[in-house]
Amino acid sequence: MGHWRLQVQATGTEGAIDAARRQLRRQLPRLWDVIESLSRDRFTVRPLTEETPGAAAPLRLRSA
Repeated sequence: MGHWRLQVQATGTEGAIDAARRQLRRQLPRLWDVIESLSRDRFTVRPLTEETPGAAAPLRLRSA
C-alpha cells in the first residue's frame, strides 16, 4: 500500500483507524478493496501534541 500520513479526529485508536479507512476510501476509491483488507496492525496511531480546546484530541495515524 505504501506510507500515508493522515490526521483524523477520533476519541481512540479504533475510531482513528476507522476514520482513516473512510478518508483513504474517499481519496483513493479504486483501492477500496485493498484499504478494507489491511489488518489493523498495519496502522500506527499517535496522539497529536497540540490539543484543541473544547474538542477531543486529534490522533495522528500512519499506515505502513
